[in-house]
Amino acid sequence: MPKEDLETGSVRPWGGYLLLVFIWTLTVPLLGAFWVQFVWKENPCPLCLMQRMCMALAGIGVVWILSADGEIDRAAAQLRWSRGFAVAVLAATLGLCISLRQILIHISPDDPGFGTPILGYHLYSWAFGIFIVILLCSGISLLMTEAISLISKALRESLLTRISIWIFGLIILANALVVGFTAAMRLLP
Repeated sequence: MPKEDLETGSVRPWGGYLLLVFIWTLTVPLLGAFWVQFVWKENPCPLCLMQRMCMALAGIGVVWILSADGEIDRAAAQLRWSRGFAVAVLAATLGLCISLRQILIHISPDDPGFGTPILGYHLYSWAFGIFIVILLCSGISLLMTEAISLISKALRESLLTRISIWIFGLIILANALVVGFTAAMRLLP
């Protein structure tokens, strides 16, 4: 992949790799939530499901940046980068509020919390930290838009990018099915 000068419209591969790390950073906790739900047999509460959806929405913004077709110019890349991370910021802010609400529900010293703790913290506490990291990474990425927004066509079309997007897409689909099934089961008498 070429590494050109910033003034000439640089293509910096690490901007694209940053996006892939971002996607996988959201994929792992979503897979972990499925593990807790289906292996440990702990059904999620509505707030947990909403936090999952916020993580998925934050990832959709980043997937949108990576899914650009063909060669795009600097202005289009910066616009796409800014809009994708704006979606991530909005989703992470909503998710942060939801997880904070759940933390505050269980803040009483006598309250054992909801679900089994993982490494000493409940999933909603982990979600709170993940949303803070999403906000920090998105803010830093937005500050560096001009320097890292051009992503090479080769990286966008690489097997690693395609696999990452497909796995993340399947997780989003699985989450939607779980939410639909869970809601339907709660409505049945």
